[in-house]
Amino acid sequence: MPDYRKKRRNRFMSATKKAKVRPAAKSNTNDIKMTSEKNRKVKKNPVNMKVVNGGKFERQKRFKLLLAIVAALTILIIVLEQILPAGILKTLSNTLAIMGNGNYPIELESTDTIDVKPLGSYYYLLTNTELSAYSNSGKKVLSYNHGFEKPVLKSSEWGALLFNQGDNNVLVFDIKKLRDTVVTKKAVINAEISDSGVYAIVTEEDGYAGAVTVYDKNSDEVYKWYSADEIINDVAIYPGKDKIAVSTFKVESGEYKSKVSVLEFDSATPEFTSDYSGRLIYSINSKNSSGIVVTTNNGVDFLRWKENEKYEYKNEYDTALVRSSSNGTVAVFNRKS
Repeated sequence: MPDYRKKRRNRFMSATKKAKVRPAAKSNTNDIKMTSEKNRKVKKNPVNMKVVNGGKFERQKRFKLLLAIVAALTILIIVLEQILPAGILKTLSNTLAIMGNGNYPIELESTDTIDVKPLGSYYYLLTNTELSAYSNSGKKVLSYNHGFEKPVLKSSEWGALLFNQGDNNVLVFDIKKLRDTVVTKKAVINAEISDSGVYAIVTEEDGYAGAVTVYDKNSDEVYKWYSADEIINDVAIYPGKDKIAVSTFKVESGEYKSKVSVLEFDSATPEFTSDYSGRLIYSINSKNSSGIVVTTNNGVDFLRWKENEKYEYKNEYDTALVRSSSNGTVAVFNRKS
């Protein structure tokens, strides 16, 4: 059969259409390129960054704040210890003791008032039978029946001493109660107590003209000094707690020869001595901030603790009364009769 007669299948069928290919979308530089985890490359951060746990950061901040508060409180306590004469704890204890109200007038059971020692917001009152302490509002915070015939009272911001000249007992008080009783071997001549609680007792002594014994606020002996041939009639205590001043006298050719000696606790030799020839020293005290107040029969002197410098005030009249405090000193002189 001729070839032209052979049937040709799909002769008139259209050709297969080509798939349309969409043109690629233009890339947008702002789009974020997505990459698989495998292809993702971790870039090293050139800046040294440190990631801190939030809870740990808060704890560090609180700890630093606590340290700052503790440091501030420590500085405050140190400053108050220097400013307050008796120290912060003793001052706080005294303040709590006198809190509350009392009543005036106060009826006293005793018949004779011997001495009053004002100390700012409270005062000690000594009668012939009782030692008491009152707040300025009239609240009674101390009451003690002493039984002394001729009691002598010494006081400070820390407490008080009570003794009978010629006896062998010295009573040590704070504002609320009797703390200690010191029994001496020989008769007591005089005594003194400082704002820090250190106190000294002057006594007679076998083989000597006298002796002075110093005790700390716990009534432990810390120093003792003997006078060979001069009578000790008074003692003052340095605010820094490590030295005392003693006044002594003797009579030569009918004339008084007095002197004040400053003694450090580590030596029996005076640091320096101030002479008062021809004058009798009545008393000495360290209540005035300028140093030692020396009361004589016809004047008042101010003697510094650290150097032998003194300011003398003499009067033509006899010294009758001297009162000292941190703010100053008052002296009263009487005309000679």
